[in-house]
Amino acid sequence: MVGQRLGLHKIFDRLAPTLILAALPALLLGFLAGQTEAADNNVSGAAVYEENCEMCHDVGGVGIPGEAPPLAGNPHVDDAEYLARVIREGVSGPIEVDGEIYDEEMVDFSELSDSEVAALIDYIQGGFAPATAVGVAQSPQPEVVGDAARGEALFAGRQRLVNGGLACLACHAAGTYGHLGGSGLGPALSGLRSRSAGDKGLSSAVRSPPSPVMRPVYAERELTEQEVADLAAFFGVTAAGEPGGGTDWLLVAGVTGALALFGVMAVFASSALRRSYSRMLRDSR
Repeated sequence: MVGQRLGLHKIFDRLAPTLILAALPALLLGFLAGQTEAADNNVSGAAVYEENCEMCHDVGGVGIPGEAPPLAGNPHVDDAEYLARVIREGVSGPIEVDGEIYDEEMVDFSELSDSEVAALIDYIQGGFAPATAVGVAQSPQPEVVGDAARGEALFAGRQRLVNGGLACLACHAAGTYGHLGGSGLGPALSGLRSRSAGDKGLSSAVRSPPSPVMRPVYAERELTEQEVADLAAFFGVTAAGEPGGGTDWLLVAGVTGALALFGVMAVFASSALRRSYSRMLRDSR
């Protein structure tokens, strides 16, 4: 019996390192899952709202008349399933809130995690009062002050964005950067402050544009808080109706050049056909 026990101990001693190595991945995955769950439990609905919704629905969910319906006091938001579906899939077509019809399209936010959607719904249904953990002091974040001159340099591409994002000028015009000095692929950004429900909404518009085209472009090249503040400061000093909203002469020049090129090609093609026809007549004689 003693010999058998000694033999089992030897076998265990040999297998122990292998068993420990085999168990390490499972232990690591369990630890990471626990960390992820803990992080998910700390998701701030207020932060999710500020980053993704505040630009259109404004601070406190009061909405923007004629453009974005209010969320505060909106009977539609009492239905959590409906609210989750709208967040995930977006919504288009007319919707009536408090007797007013809204017919703007809301893009989907399908990239939000389940915990972010749940926290956002809790925040909206809770009357836009952020839930705070008991006994946890909430220290205010320092406000980042923007500089319009720096923002103009970032817009025009004279100063590179820290994370390598594309300069706004590639798709937009604003201020004195009219077409031929700014692209007309996207809407003109002059007067963006008046369309963004104040300075906070303006910063939200820069940080998280509602365009489904722009969001993937900057998904991995996020603007820094300082860049957001600087660009917002620049857009804040532009006024609606400045050259950025004029005729897209760059597009006009491109179309005109293309038509001219096709015209030259047509002339040469016609000349080649006439020569070929003349050659056919000579050969038939």
